Parts: sequence; C-alpha cells; structure tokens
Amino acid sequence: MAKIDRIKETISLAKYALGILLGLIFAMTGWVISSYKSADSILIIVTFILVAIFVNFSMLLLKFILTKLESLEEL
Repeated sequence: MAKIDRIKETISLAKYALGILLGLIFAMTGWVISSYKSADSILIIVTFILVAIFVNFSMLLLKFILTKLESLEEL
C-alpha cells in the first residue's frame, strides 16, 4: 500500500472515531437533560466527567486529523 493511501485510510478511521465520540457526547448530554430530576446525583456527576473526557479526546483526535491532512498536502 502506498504511503498516501495509508494516510488516507488513517484519516478515514479517525473521522469515523470522531463521529462515534460526538454521538456519545450528544447522547450522554441528552440523557442528563432528560433525566436530571430522577437520576442519582453521582451518576450525573460521572456523566459530566465522561463528557468532559470525551470532548477533550475529540479535540485531540481533530488535531490529529488536521495534522495528517497537512502531511497529506506535502506529498
């Protein structure tokens, strides 16, 4: 496999993972909004912590994608 194809495939997989992360963020936030009155407070706190971790990880993944795109332009 050529180097350019390998970089394209890496970008494709990273975009797929980013989509999954964004889906998790929206789903967890929606769950907190819809059930904050009936849910246990520790569960809501854990959810907020997980959402913060997912947001940070998605920003790192987006930075990785942009770096790979820049390296693809150089080829």
